[in-house]
Amino acid sequence: MINFTNHPYDMWDEKQKKAASIYGDIKEIPFPPVDPAYTEEQLDAMASEYKEKILALNDKVVLLQGEFTLSFRLVTLLKNEGIDLVAACSKRNVKEWKDDEGKYHKEMLFEFVQFRRY
Repeated sequence: MINFTNHPYDMWDEKQKKAASIYGDIKEIPFPPVDPAYTEEQLDAMASEYKEKILALNDKVVLLQGEFTLSFRLVTLLKNEGIDLVAACSKRNVKEWKDDEGKYHKEMLFEFVQFRRY
């Protein structure tokens, strides 16, 4: 499995690592930053570049999560190449509070549940 996200394998909890083990070894390509000012053409070029990087690793499954418009392009391109794509589905636990100074705080903890196919 290729981990194409901003979440390195070393940071995954044991439940997610165990679920990923059915896909074999984990290879990683960090999801790139996407400038919100990019044009459609720049996003298309970026998607093509990362499609080639992913295909070069010769794997059958890609965990793909990141900026939505680049992700959509890559899901489309990679599905056309016969690649299976999955997303990590997690339960989001949110804690919100105001401190004594009235400042708002938000803490989110994600609990992995399963991989889901695109």
